[in-house]
Amino acid sequence: MTLQLNCDMIDSVKGGNRMAISLKGARVEAGMSLEEVSKSLKIAPSTISNWENGVTDISAVNLYRLADLYKVTINDFLLPKNYS
Repeated sequence: MTLQLNCDMIDSVKGGNRMAISLKGARVEAGMSLEEVSKSLKIAPSTISNWENGVTDISAVNLYRLADLYKVTINDFLLPKNYS
């Protein structure tokens, strides 16, 4: 799956952090809420929100866990294809 990122996502993230934007985009495309991701990974919703908003960095382990949960690759997070 190629993540489709829109301008609203880009504008809402601190400093336009591509990784953060990709994390949020993948969750939205997967049709999951913060609470659903939180329960699946046993991580506080505020932590996930901080990753998605560029407030804190995500660890490699949690990046892989999210990729698995969202059914995307790590490259989808690191190299998003479109900013429409």
